[in-house]
Amino acid sequence: MQNFDLFSATVDKAHQKLLSGQYDMTVQLYLESIQYFEKFKRSLPADQIIEYQQIDDAIREELKYAKDIAAVFKNSNILKTPQKHSTFDSDSEVYDQEPQVRKTPVVRQSQDRVSRHNDIVATPSKWNRNAPQPRDYRPKELSKPSQQASRNITKQPSYEKPWQRNTPAKSSKDDRQAKTDDGLPKNYEGVDIQYVPTIHALMLKETHTSYEDIAGLDDAKKVLTEAIVMPIKMPTFFTGKRKPWKGVLMFGPPGTGKTQIAKAIATEAGCTFFAPTSSTIMNKMVGDSEKVVKALFSIARFHAPSIVFIDEIDALLSSGSGSENDVSKRIRQEFLTQMEGVTSGPFDINTHVVVLGATNHPEKLDEALRRRLEKRVYIPMPEEKTRLQLLQIFTKGENIAPAVDFEAISKRLDGYNGSDISSICSDALMEPLRRLQAKYSFQELASKQDQLQGEMQIMPEDFENAIQKTKPAVAPGDIQKYMEFKRDFAVI
Repeated sequence: MQNFDLFSATVDKAHQKLLSGQYDMTVQLYLESIQYFEKFKRSLPADQIIEYQQIDDAIREELKYAKDIAAVFKNSNILKTPQKHSTFDSDSEVYDQEPQVRKTPVVRQSQDRVSRHNDIVATPSKWNRNAPQPRDYRPKELSKPSQQASRNITKQPSYEKPWQRNTPAKSSKDDRQAKTDDGLPKNYEGVDIQYVPTIHALMLKETHTSYEDIAGLDDAKKVLTEAIVMPIKMPTFFTGKRKPWKGVLMFGPPGTGKTQIAKAIATEAGCTFFAPTSSTIMNKMVGDSEKVVKALFSIARFHAPSIVFIDEIDALLSSGSGSENDVSKRIRQEFLTQMEGVTSGPFDINTHVVVLGATNHPEKLDEALRRRLEKRVYIPMPEEKTRLQLLQIFTKGENIAPAVDFEAISKRLDGYNGSDISSICSDALMEPLRRLQAKYSFQELASKQDQLQGEMQIMPEDFENAIQKTKPAVAPGDIQKYMEFKRDFAVI
């Protein structure tokens, strides 16, 4: 329940900032609270999410009104900070007193917004200490709601605030839609229902990979955090002309961890992760593939903030040429159109989608695609320090003999990528079992598994044998093309 507690505490802070007139900070806190609540919902079984939907709807409604109030203040001369009181002790009746507030000037284009503001600031008696708080709305037990409760879920808002009183309940976009067994909507506005299962199959709410699972690549992590994670975690900073990047490209030799770092970014940002492939898009709906692409981005915006990760982007969106067939051309054009529209208009975290591509062949990407993938980050072969970290990660928790010198081994593995090193470690870990196979029959091994665990120690010669059997996947000459692309187009 940690995320729920963080959510409740953040909402409390948002209420305090709202009462003190710090409306920009109020909006930021509401955005943070929604992120905590989304993480909390992801930890729930699908049949329990509906119990929390009223809170979700109410917080998003409060965020909307907080944005409206902030917009009114930004474009008017309304007094921004109510009169401060000298004491706020536990016995004070300060919340029931009428502060001195200057009359608000008339703003013609925002009459309804000003009236909402007056309802909040000029009559704080409505914000008495008995007002419901987020913690009061935690269900007493996480059980499947009754059918009657499910039918009545949207009749009355349970998270009532002054501007919501005496108003009919509004159902969210989730409430209005039928759900799948996974708790996902069965249909989306503007998306043909036949494509929904295909897109759902590409979606991950949790990638279970973090930066700690990735050795090295500190420069790449820094740039990718700035380009992708910061706009999602700190959306208030990205206003006006400071906008997030519409697309990011990771390029480099194969087996260097591009896919893993993409999943780690999704974890760090706490967002939804989509991983379309050329086979999914082209083979599922031949002749109609561009509609699948359009559905992908529509559903990604619904579940925003989202990352659309396209591995081997050169295979799906290679540069236009006469050899392209009609399906490839339509898919490519639809992707370019959707990517161009990702950042059209002001930045909105609730619809934010960033495209993250990865390729081993950056030279195949044409100028139109490079222009949309504005940040281009080189993911290099692992250096000695990174190779040492990889050896330690791939053998963590195993019975390694003290004589094994990982530093010496890492020096020998110059020219091996991360995938090669993983294969070497996997093969070395099998060597003790091969020794036991030479000593015992299959039946004896099966019956003495527990007793023989002490003989499963990995020795220096095990790594030596594994290295002899594993050749580098990347030829030294191949590195040159990446260095040339980095020189001409990359950020780092």
